Amino acid sequence: MSIKDAMDSELKRFMPPPPPPLAQVQRLVLQKNRVTRKVQHYGIDFEGFQYHSYEFASLARERFLKEVDVLFNPSQCGSVYVVNPLTRELIKLHCKMLGVPDVSFEIVKEIRKRYKGSSSEMTGHDYQRIYASMLNDFHKDSRRPRKVKDNNQAGRKQSKQAFDAEVKAQLEKLSSPRVEPTINVQDMDDDFVPAPRARK
Repeated sequence: MSIKDAMDSELKRFMPPPPPPLAQVQRLVLQKNRVTRKVQHYGIDFEGFQYHSYEFASLARERFLKEVDVLFNPSQCGSVYVVNPLTRELIKLHCKMLGVPDVSFEIVKEIRKRYKGSSSEMTGHDYQRIYASMLNDFHKDSRRPRKVKDNNQAGRKQSKQAFDAEVKAQLEKLSSPRVEPTINVQDMDDDFVPAPRARK
């Protein structure tokens, strides 16, 4: 056996295992952000917000749903997804509070900490106002010279953003298409004649 053959033989013993299939990785990505929530008459509660959609409301009434599995993207508080127990498709639910910036749940917690009062009394305007203040503080800090700690934090943030982007892509891929009501012009009654006005 030549020296090269001997080295190749030894290297085979230390070959790393093949990566898991893409489908398995995608399932693991989604399972990490999966919880169970009770179904309320207005939708579901999650992280201090209420979420709802007409498609989900119709399904919950027809099937008398008590609990559902909820999948969420940590970087987007504006919407979550519930698993249709019949088709296993995902149904997108939107936050019922108007005006809430579509930021991460981590930022939402920080916004609530800065609010002077009970978070249950907050409105969408309160979230926008405090978030704008946080962005202003961030821009001020970004002008300062960066340290090694800051660079490490930036690197971790980029990794988290990449992970959240993958979660978003998988959630949208598995969600059922949204059906918008349409009006067929041909079905409209063209023979409609308004009633004559009464004479005074």
